[in-house]
Order: sequence, then structure tokens, then C-alpha cells
Amino acid sequence: MILGPDGKPIVAGQIVGAPTLANFQPLTREMIPEVIRPLEEALASGMPPQTPTEVPLGTLCLLASSLLHYIELVEPTVGGEE
Repeated sequence: MILGPDGKPIVAGQIVGAPTLANFQPLTREMIPEVIRPLEEALASGMPPQTPTEVPLGTLCLLASSLLHYIELVEPTVGGEE
């Protein structure tokens, strides 16, 4: 569940022209270090992995878009099928 700035759940609605995950390009090899750097720093400082954090929605969209993109690239080769 995604919460809005007021702490209440965001209710899905249909807004014409609203962005979708397809609008977010997958992360490139060059972009990945910038995404993982704060994670590595937090873990190295002793922050427990279960610590709640605030992540901009755009960052989550980039990650989700990247996962979907790379899953599509790998799926045809899983199990040796093409």
C-alpha cells in the first residue's frame, strides 16, 4: 500500500495523461551506482535493513520499470526456451 503525504492510502484513479511505468526508462549500467550508493552507505553505517525509509515515487518507478524491462529480456531464455 502506498501512502500519500497525509499518511492516508492513495486511491487509484484514472487521470488522463498521468504517467505510467512505461514512461520511465530502465536504469542503465551507468545509473545503477548512483541508486545503490546511498543503500551501501546506510548498510555500512550499521542501519538495519528493516529500517523504514522515504523513497521518492520516481525512484521506485525507475526501479520497477527496470525490473520489468530486464525480466522481459530474461524470460524467453529461462529454461532454455526461445
